Amino acid sequence: MKYLALVMALVSFDTFSSMPTNGTKVIISGIIVLSEVHVEGKLIKFKAIKLEQKQCFKADGVISDKEQCLGTLQLVTPNTISLSLGQRYSLVGDAFHWHTAHHHTKVLFSVSSAKKL
Repeated sequence: MKYLALVMALVSFDTFSSMPTNGTKVIISGIIVLSEVHVEGKLIKFKAIKLEQKQCFKADGVISDKEQCLGTLQLVTPNTISLSLGQRYSLVGDAFHWHTAHHHTKVLFSVSSAKKL
């Protein structure tokens, strides 16, 4: 019974722990999608990752004072990394809170490397 309680505590901590937004590299996974948003009468399209499960991201204390829990993140991808729409990937990078008009999700993910799954 003690072992069951320990396992449940570890699973709960891992499941509900928040991802950092301070430049720390993390791994996320999901399907690459093309998202759309209307901004001032214009349709803006951008690549995003639909996460396998909703993920919470810590407040950064600068842009956001509260944790954000999201299922989709806008991607910031260098020209050296190509991501195919509809494909599942594991991405390494860092998350940060939106802060310009070009950011369309509350948290964005800056991709450092990608592995197709």
